[in-house]
Amino acid sequence: MNAELTDDEGMAEWARQGLALSARESHADLDYYANHERRRTHLEAGEWSHPVAFGPESNAILNRVNPLLEGAMLGEQEPGEALERATQQVNDEVL
Repeated sequence: MNAELTDDEGMAEWARQGLALSARESHADLDYYANHERRRTHLEAGEWSHPVAFGPESNAILNRVNPLLEGAMLGEQEPGEALERATQQVNDEVL
């Protein structure tokens, strides 16, 4: 196969092999998604998802907030505490 990695056939092949999920609506009928129902959600996410951005410092903000929120979800700290710490870190270290 001589498909490019990002052309229609190339992306379909990545999806068929389970190596990467396709972002193309035209790939919704691939057997891979019928056999992996949870991953189909990623294919359909384009209908309802939105990118997250906080301006030019988005990466710095997310790098501080995500670990704290993950800790709250794992029960390592209270959610309110995680948000307070995240707010403090972003204000002190990023903004």
